[in-house]
Amino acid sequence: MFSPSGQGTKIVSILPEYELDVDIRPWNSTSTFHMELSLHSQDNTPMSASMQNWLKIDIPYADDPYYYDFGNDTITLQFTQMDGDPNIVGNIYDLRKEIAYGSGTAVINLPDLDGVYDSEEV
Repeated sequence: MFSPSGQGTKIVSILPEYELDVDIRPWNSTSTFHMELSLHSQDNTPMSASMQNWLKIDIPYADDPYYYDFGNDTITLQFTQMDGDPNIVGNIYDLRKEIAYGSGTAVINLPDLDGVYDSEEV
């Protein structure tokens, strides 16, 4: 969805040759998945950006209708640069430690956006 400025963001789950807006896996899945964040302009022109960048993750608690009991499963998030050296490992976050006590929400700071980006890049 584009704002009135004709610019927007997109986060998708990446599978070979597919971008999924909704990634529904079996409840007992422990598979790794890849997500991508990108900026988009409606007319496909480069965009200037100078802003803070973060990822907010909500994990519902037991009284929420979308609750899932992860038990003792490890829930981690790792960042990589898809267009960079594949041997460089990004930060790894343990989401259970990142979640603010009692809130069910983790906020992970990402590198700020500061520059000119091609549409569908970041």
